[in-house]
Amino acid sequence: MVVRMPTLGPANAIALQVLDDPKWTSLFRVSLERTESLNADFDGDEINIYLVMNHQSQAECMSLLMPRPK
Repeated sequence: MVVRMPTLGPANAIALQVLDDPKWTSLFRVSLERTESLNADFDGDEINIYLVMNHQSQAECMSLLMPRPK
């Protein structure tokens, strides 16, 4: 789960799937398609990442917070 503070609306908390890439071991990247909903404008933005541990919680996050195509 990715959250951008301040959370002003439902689009500021989204569930994203993690893709492992051995080249990028010490950082995470968020698709540019998600920057508008997170209000990320690259001026020192901070994004919090929460790891959802059990399958029931993962399913709930995916159903409630997964970005939908426009």
